[in-house]
Amino acid sequence: MFYAKSPKCNATKSLPNNYASAIFEDSSGDIWIGTHAGFVKYNKETQETERVIKDINISYSILEDINNKDVLWIATYQYGFFKYNKKTGKLKNYKHDKNNPNSIAHDFSLASMNDKLDHNIIWIAQQPGGLDKFDKKTEKFTHYKHNPKDDTSIASDIVWFIYQDSNGNIWFAPMGGLINLIKRQALLNIIRIFLEI
Repeated sequence: MFYAKSPKCNATKSLPNNYASAIFEDSSGDIWIGTHAGFVKYNKETQETERVIKDINISYSILEDINNKDVLWIATYQYGFFKYNKKTGKLKNYKHDKNNPNSIAHDFSLASMNDKLDHNIIWIAQQPGGLDKFDKKTEKFTHYKHNPKDDTSIASDIVWFIYQDSNGNIWFAPMGGLINLIKRQALLNIIRIFLEI
């Protein structure tokens, strides 16, 4: 069992860094861990770790592709959005490009979620990029951002969490003490719901 980076411990038995920001078990039973010093695979049978991607730091969300179990999607805080093929080792990075309106809104992501009804869509919560809808077929990002002059826009460009209910509606929590809802029928109109705590 490993718990932290240790100079006294075999490198395959410890994490490369003491800061873990995400953990995910894939359909094969492998454990994937996002640390501040790379992306790590943990084998439960051998209890060994392997730093498979050194370039990805501070990953906050790890998803397995619904259509292809060999693919992982990794949302990072600073380095954009990654597609990683476990079988081939191929890595693709989606980063913000100010000259491309269809690129990801920001390279700082806090959460991501597969769309349960449309398996070609991934939702990404960002800081301060708002909410992005990523189409895997077209590789284009649709942006939901705050507009102070529009009450139907999202309440803040800092979005912490995303959830999809059984009707396919998208619920998300932006900064500001309220919940926002995107109804499935439109996927355009934002409803702000104020919750008193």
